[in-house]
Amino acid sequence: MPLTNYALDTFISQQLSELTQNNALEVSSRYPQRKFWVSNFSLNSIFGGTVSKEGRTFSFFFLRRVEAAFTEYEYACEALKSFTTTTPTSPSLYFKALHHLEMVISMMWQAYMLSMKISGQRLFDPGDGSKYERLNWVYNKSRHFEPSELSVDKIHVVWLTNDGVKTEKFEVSYPEIESFLVELGNMADEFSKAGK
Repeated sequence: MPLTNYALDTFISQQLSELTQNNALEVSSRYPQRKFWVSNFSLNSIFGGTVSKEGRTFSFFFLRRVEAAFTEYEYACEALKSFTTTTPTSPSLYFKALHHLEMVISMMWQAYMLSMKISGQRLFDPGDGSKYERLNWVYNKSRHFEPSELSVDKIHVVWLTNDGVKTEKFEVSYPEIESFLVELGNMADEFSKAGK
């Protein structure tokens, strides 16, 4: 028996009945080496030998996270597509999509944290409302929430909408997630060639 919109929104996740479209954008096909960034870097650093020990450590940290972000994003897109095309609505598919998108955000933000450490440049100023500040906010809410933040009306601190990944304060849209993946994917393509 299908759940009513009231049941979905009240007992499963806020705004769940409004999640009717898979608007996550396909990114992976732009990066044919995405599943091999870590392997390519390993081989290039072994046989090229021009990467410093510190550079190797940072590169592995970065590439592992970007490669994982792309893998998780593919899983998220599959789960979101299944959720929006399956009748009756499946809470398990919804939470699978949410989990994978939370992992995407986590892996992307950790990669950005390393790039800030290496470059010494900040991606955002607190309160600027930029996509990087919003990514950081969603990352922090996903990982560090207080149980007191949850209530009968607010079942989760992070949830999905037709537009993106949402919290009470900020949302990261699917086009913004795509832009992060493209930015990090371009960097990963270059990092993985180190030692050539």
